[in-house]
Amino acid sequence: DKLQKPKIPKVDISSLIQKYGLQDGKTVILNPYANSVENIDISFFENLAFALKRRGYQVVTNLSHDRQQAVAGTEGIICSLAEAYYLANYCGYVVGVRSGFLDFISYADCRIVALFPEGYPFFESYRLSKWGIKEDAREMIVNSNWSESICQIMNYMENE
Repeated sequence: DKLQKPKIPKVDISSLIQKYGLQDGKTVILNPYANSVENIDISFFENLAFALKRRGYQVVTNLSHDRQQAVAGTEGIICSLAEAYYLANYCGYVVGVRSGFLDFISYADCRIVALFPEGYPFFESYRLSKWGIKEDAREMIVNSNWSESICQIMNYMENE
């Protein structure tokens, strides 16, 4: 069967945009937490956030609940899935560990980079680009060469 876009209720995100100073098309939402895939060291996301900010991007962290912590140097945003969908449309970019959150956000009009930890055995099976929803999504395995991974993410965001 063909996947169908979920029915996403209209929500007003203007208060979130104002509260966090989000920039239209120039904000990256980081999603460093997942339940189904082993998480990538939070230090990777700290280095990524630093690199993104140096390139002029606003960077925030999507949080599911208040027990999760924002990536250092970013503000954490706790919001509904509907709000997250519209924020992704507005912000323009989502980078995170491969998760159900990214499945949902794949329907948004934004660029997505799905990250997998090194050694993840089901990489080919869980690639977002193969689901027929977000064919331009990028997936990558984050290995010990974080600088190379960060450069690949930046290249996708700025050049493709």
